[in-house]
Amino acid sequence: MRWWNPLLIALAAGCADGATLQERGDGQEARPCEGAACAAPCAGVTCTAPGAAAPCAGSECAGPGCAEGCLPGCTFADEATQPRWIYEPPAGARISFPAIADEAGRLYWRERGDAACATVAADLDGLVHYRADSPCLPGEATMLRRGGLLLTQGAEVILAHVTADGSLAWRHDVAQTPGCETSLEEVAASGEVLYAIRSERCGAGTRGWGVSVIDLVTGAARHHGPSDRSGWIVADALVLADADGNGHLRWGLVLDDGSHRIELFSLDSHGTERWRITSVHPWDPASEEEDDRFEPVAVAGGRLFTREAGRRLAARATDTAARIVELPVAPTLVSRPAPVRGGSFFAASGDGAATFVLAEDGSLRRSDGGQQRWRLDPCADLGLCTTPDLLHTDAGGLLLWATDRSWPDGEEVRTSRLVELEGDGSVRRACAAASGVGHLAVLRDGLLITQGAGGLAAYVVPGLAEAARGWSSAGGGPSRGGWER
Repeated sequence: MRWWNPLLIALAAGCADGATLQERGDGQEARPCEGAACAAPCAGVTCTAPGAAAPCAGSECAGPGCAEGCLPGCTFADEATQPRWIYEPPAGARISFPAIADEAGRLYWRERGDAACATVAADLDGLVHYRADSPCLPGEATMLRRGGLLLTQGAEVILAHVTADGSLAWRHDVAQTPGCETSLEEVAASGEVLYAIRSERCGAGTRGWGVSVIDLVTGAARHHGPSDRSGWIVADALVLADADGNGHLRWGLVLDDGSHRIELFSLDSHGTERWRITSVHPWDPASEEEDDRFEPVAVAGGRLFTREAGRRLAARATDTAARIVELPVAPTLVSRPAPVRGGSFFAASGDGAATFVLAEDGSLRRSDGGQQRWRLDPCADLGLCTTPDLLHTDAGGLLLWATDRSWPDGEEVRTSRLVELEGDGSVRRACAAASGVGHLAVLRDGLLITQGAGGLAAYVVPGLAEAARGWSSAGGGPSRGGWER
């Protein structure tokens, strides 16, 4: 583990005489600035007084209210520009960090070496609690948490590890249909069950979709539905789970006449169908919009958000699939526990009334009850010129971050920025991060923990926590389980 002193900050343009602002010296040692060095002009410097929400600028930066730090163009606390700590895996191992945390703030991830794999747990200080040996899974795709279990998805197998010590609780093989080639596609967990979509090809026949409902306590299948092989599979198979333990699934098939059938349906925790809606349409090689129909994006507050034809966003009742409202935005994301496709993202408030969507045109929008409240261009307005990732905060706003890459002199350079938005779209704080920030992140107790180049890094973002309810981040929340908090 490599540690960074949380007081280390970038050189500032000036502070009041006698201030305690720390400058970075040679060898990354911290030392105070004194005398004339502290009285330098504050031109171009923005800083935040301790405990103040609004930034101070210009001559105000020389006042005692900013004695704890001034940073060029940054209104986060000083520590935000450098990681508080960095974790690097053992030699030869690679980290797979799905940004999972539990209620106590413990972090979980997987490490894979050339011949061995492990499940790892650590605290918010980056201290490892255990590194438990674990089977390596071919095609290992993602990891999620439900209750006291960590669930790891492979190509055909699901592993369940106990969060307390990393021991293996059970192993479930979804390839249970004799004579069929099976592949595990998508999983989501809620209540006491795990929903798993599989694709199957039996003999020389076509490949179709099937679903299994797995008991989280025992690892046994409560339901192993036969695969639908009435046509060739098409479109993505997706599954989300609501807070009541129901699964919401979507898949598509190409029929014998060339038309496409897209289905959205819901199952209860024993595999009994609750409702199903179907769309059959001719295939149009010039457009794939119809195949995007019914794509589940998020579930929160008794509403299932789906992407519709024309890339619109609709909110449906989770108990009937009846359309409640259509939102004037076009999301590109898929809210899964795996890394978000395209980097786009969706967040919903706890009651499902307010939604934040990164739209098809790259704009960030907030809608309440179907009415758009504000729209931002992340690049022009926020300086985030690659697709940003988002977290819904407990303050009702958003935390965004993005990493730009450049190759001056043939060497890759990554520049990351963190931006906090208020619920009305105004910028509260913005800061440059010292090293690359990964796509998925945990926001707990004023720390943003994310995977950077080769390891994990924790940045200080004071006063922020991930929203306690609703669809707050990729995969729903810190469990990454495809369900609302």
